[in-house]
Amino acid sequence: MRFNGGFMKKLKHSPLLETILELRWTTKEHVPESFDLGPNANEPFKADDYHKIFLLKMYDHLISNGYPEYSELPQAGVPEEYAANLVQHRFTQEESGWPMVQFGPGILTLNDTKSYDWLDYKERAINLAKTLYEIHPKKEKVKFTDIVLRYINSVPFNFEEGNLLDFLATNLKVNVGFDQEVIDHAGVTNSPRVFNFLTVLNSIEPVGQLYVTINRGLHEDQESIIWELMFRASVNSFPTNAQEFEVWIEGAHQVIDRWFKKSIEGELERRFGGYE
Repeated sequence: MRFNGGFMKKLKHSPLLETILELRWTTKEHVPESFDLGPNANEPFKADDYHKIFLLKMYDHLISNGYPEYSELPQAGVPEEYAANLVQHRFTQEESGWPMVQFGPGILTLNDTKSYDWLDYKERAINLAKTLYEIHPKKEKVKFTDIVLRYINSVPFNFEEGNLLDFLATNLKVNVGFDQEVIDHAGVTNSPRVFNFLTVLNSIEPVGQLYVTINRGLHEDQESIIWELMFRASVNSFPTNAQEFEVWIEGAHQVIDRWFKKSIEGELERRFGGYE
């Protein structure tokens, strides 16, 4: 994707697996810094004291506004006290279709796949955030704990025959390596069989962090490089209304887009068919 002042081009063969916007919040006044708000929390904790009322309001809103298909996820049976930030409900345009909205105690996500189009996705994201800001039964108590925008991509790679480090340097502009003297002295090869890479870079505008993650994985039963670009809002600069959220998501997308576009310039861009 390429975005600049409203002008956009798409890769002919996009490597995109999934785009995810994730909003997390709590209605608690005080949350211990060490407390795990995730599904593995080891003690009872209601992320949203008004979740059941909010669920009913969200159900009515989403069913009537573009997501008429509802399904209850298996984890919906987890008691609310142990389901903080665990998605339990799914809403889609059509059965098993995309995009989808997922919802649970203190968590709301917007997911899309190959059908992803930035302008459509942005409009949906803004409307979703606006809905949260406007219809939560105790919106004045809502305190965000995390806001992220994620893009997960994949490219096939033969780890047995190819040199992963050379591929990353040439195609994704990621230079990771080992001193050749160390390699030779140990008597090992210089192409990792297992690879896990994560770096976090600060962003000035918008304020936040860009996460770059690269792993070995499978996509459609084919060995692949899975790389993710994620922008996380800074705790001290969470959007407080729909207008601020629109500015944030536009800025977060542009940071990710600029990184992605520059990193694949050259052979990988040609491999993806170029922009059209």
